[in-house]
Amino acid sequence: LASRKAVRRRAFANYPDRFITHTAAGELGALQAQLSRQRGQLPVRKLLARAPTAVQKLKPCFMMSPLAVSQHLDRGLASNRITFDTVVFDEASQVFPEDAIPAIARASQVVVVGDQKQLPPTSFFRKLEGDEEVYGAEDPEDDSNSLAGRESILGAMLGTMAGAHQRYLDVHYRSRHEDLIRFSNTRFYDDRLLCFPSPARASEALGVHSIYVPDGRYDAGGSRTNQSEALRVVDKVFELMRTRPTDETVGVVALSRAQAGLIESLIEQRQMLERDLDEHFSEVGSERFFVKNLENVQGDERDHIILSIGYGPIVKDGTVPQRFGPINNDSGGDPSYGQRRLNVAITRSRRSFTVVHSMLPNQITATSRGARTLRNFLEFAMNPQTALAAAQSFDPSAEVESTFEDAVARALRLRGYEVQPQVGVAGYRIDLGVWSKEHDRFALGVECDGWTYHSSPAARDRDWLRQQILEELGWHIHRVWSTAWARDPAAELERIETALNETALSTAEPTLAAKELPVQRPPDEGEDETRASAGRGRHIFPAYEGARLGRKGGELKLTPLKILEPLIMEILNSEGPVKGEAIVARLREAFGSKATDPARQTIFAAVHDLVETAAVECLGEAVDEDAFYVLPEQQIVPRRHSAEIVRRSDEIADVELEAGAEMVASVLGASALAELAGETGRQFGFGRVPSELTSRLQRAIERLIADGALQRDNDGLVAPVADGGPSNRL
Repeated sequence: LASRKAVRRRAFANYPDRFITHTAAGELGALQAQLSRQRGQLPVRKLLARAPTAVQKLKPCFMMSPLAVSQHLDRGLASNRITFDTVVFDEASQVFPEDAIPAIARASQVVVVGDQKQLPPTSFFRKLEGDEEVYGAEDPEDDSNSLAGRESILGAMLGTMAGAHQRYLDVHYRSRHEDLIRFSNTRFYDDRLLCFPSPARASEALGVHSIYVPDGRYDAGGSRTNQSEALRVVDKVFELMRTRPTDETVGVVALSRAQAGLIESLIEQRQMLERDLDEHFSEVGSERFFVKNLENVQGDERDHIILSIGYGPIVKDGTVPQRFGPINNDSGGDPSYGQRRLNVAITRSRRSFTVVHSMLPNQITATSRGARTLRNFLEFAMNPQTALAAAQSFDPSAEVESTFEDAVARALRLRGYEVQPQVGVAGYRIDLGVWSKEHDRFALGVECDGWTYHSSPAARDRDWLRQQILEELGWHIHRVWSTAWARDPAAELERIETALNETALSTAEPTLAAKELPVQRPPDEGEDETRASAGRGRHIFPAYEGARLGRKGGELKLTPLKILEPLIMEILNSEGPVKGEAIVARLREAFGSKATDPARQTIFAAVHDLVETAAVECLGEAVDEDAFYVLPEQQIVPRRHSAEIVRRSDEIADVELEAGAEMVASVLGASALAELAGETGRQFGFGRVPSELTSRLQRAIERLIADGALQRDNDGLVAPVADGGPSNRL
């Protein structure tokens, strides 16, 4: 965040001041003259040539395609007036070398980012012209290009550029289940990618799945589509739309352009009948639903991807022609070309990947690399757990890597827990996973400071990055230090069990749960193991409701303070204590305008007046966006996340944390400080309570103890009985 702010300050410091500069002349004058014209503006190329310095000060970062650089920036290599410190090529495997040279010539350094195992630049579908049996290829006799033989700027950089340094991004971060990348990691990347394991086994909404359509037929001589398969794809799309949360996204990929067109047409027809799902197909948002052919999907990713093979038994006699469109293509002699296309398609998903096919793997007998890879992938999709048996995440035969891990595992098993050592695949494994049969997933990942920990090259990777990624995947991680275990193994075991108990509470809705811990002994022979179940309780904090200001007219920065002040009072009356930035957000929504710097200055001028007249109390050192504000004598009511508003932990005032902890203590009964802090955080709506919030809650509880609002007894912290209940004081 600090770096981003520093970059913004440096960029804005270079802005020309139009109030000081004589704007009737020079580059800035020419630019403003063009901006003021309603029609007849200069073409972009001429405008950039006339005012290069002013444009680059106003917009120091240009986002352009390589061809747009040649089209819009002035020609000539040595005499360019617009130059850059750095040029970055993304998806560089799809950029022709000759297209990239003009951009490279305008920069002091170049960063080329791409994957040689994915799509190279191609004109396949442009040359196809509707006949998918003809494959275009470059003329091998054409040597007019000095970079001939280099399919992309990525290959050219690796092969010809002096001083180029190569770095691999080995950590795979996209997939929320290792099966989604396991096939490509083995087949294309030599198991080099570092994958993080999922805490859950594959399910309908997680992992790789196969849908076989036995009655599907490919219309090879007519429409070149597979109607039955397309209908099954449409069914799967609408099934996901109905069963998955609205924030999970879906995409469809087809191997042929004709099949993609049919699927898109069928979905549009189905949409007309099921209008209640329109929001899932909305054009709003960066990750809208798509249907694309293989050529156009590189760079996209979605939570759920459905791949339609399309090809299969033909209508005429049920035979399977060994022609699979671009998968067969060797692009002028490159035998890996077709399989690289398939690699693009099968690495687009974050949560689930479903392949819909009308042919079985053994019906593919073609010998091209692309066809063989397609056959292998269908085998994998139909049975991911056995197709690549060497890379299992759930391996009962896995062994611990140290005597320390073995000691922790044996102690947990003696307490009745099911423990799996070395959970994971491909380079990174969690030392111990504690399995929950109730939730059909790992309840806790236990990390020991053994070989995996000490082998990490950087503390940032070891202590922060890995745990952050694992928690985003749904893991609950608990670390055991070898020195602490050697000193007091019983205490460390209790800490693990406390973490397990808290994890069980946070897997469901945030609820107030019973305090009993699991029975701390192995079951006797012939006796079923018994555990006191955490009872599902209830929300004790009301849901957060934002102020209802309605729509206001006028421009926010020009609104008189006498109009803003009652609106601010209304916000505080509904939401106080509320942070200053939330006041800005509510007013911005009400006026339907951006929160520009002048608008913010107007808002906080009104807040300052209210504070000066004692109509509002500021719970901070200065009247600004970071302070909290409340009405005098206002009752503090702790509130949980709602469908309307989800707050960050730093958007909750200390006084609200105190009121929340006091209310939870009055319901929970005697409890340890850490337990009270954790349950209070969950009542605010946090499934996994951030460490920063836990620290703030613990300090809030200590203040309550010092004030006498909470008392210590032999069993822990309790709220004193009072006629008025929790004080909810300010």
